[in-house]
Amino acid sequence: MTSVIQRTVQFYWLRLRSRDGISNGTTGHINWMKRLSEFREFPWENKILDNIIFDSVTDKHYPVLTVFEQFQPNFMQLIDQEHKRVTDFMDSEAYSNTNNLAKSSAFAFFPKYSLVSRVSGNAGKSVDPPQKSTKLLLA
Repeated sequence: MTSVIQRTVQFYWLRLRSRDGISNGTTGHINWMKRLSEFREFPWENKILDNIIFDSVTDKHYPVLTVFEQFQPNFMQLIDQEHKRVTDFMDSEAYSNTNNLAKSSAFAFFPKYSLVSRVSGNAGKSVDPPQKSTKLLLA
């Protein structure tokens, strides 16, 4: 039997802001598909900001920005149902010094409505729409 996964989707209106903070219009004219397609081609190092990795998915109907917030797996346990044991994740075969765990979020853009939706995994509280990522995408 397949399990049902439920997620809450949050929606945000996108508005442009001038330097003095006054809202001065919608983002309807921004071609998010083009911007996120260009962003997808950035080198790996340019997609990381404050240990948060950003990437994009552009082969769907709406462009999506993916966000991966790395975290330390200290004191995380791995439950092995097959062998009926619990082991420390850091001691398991799944752990490696070159791989990290991450909490994930995805932001889907709906350009026609100047709207973005956000859904997150359940590995703790994921990042809110980050202010710095705007610089990363629009710079």
